[in-house]
Amino acid sequence: MILQKIQATVYDGSIILFHDIYPETIRAVPQVIDYLKEQGYRITTVSDLLGHPTAVENYYGRNDHRPVQ
Repeated sequence: MILQKIQATVYDGSIILFHDIYPETIRAVPQVIDYLKEQGYRITTVSDLLGHPTAVENYYGRNDHRPVQ
């Protein structure tokens, strides 16, 4: 279902957000990546897409984010 939704709605400039707390999302990611690459899309980070590199951090809440070690 996740892959089909992406296939029907993805376009140049799309930002696809995955939440890794859902098992069905985790299972779908490899299929989605394969599909997007087959279609010629490039996988990148939002920071790279926008040209604003930032430190990699884990976010635990609005006021709780920590650098990835």
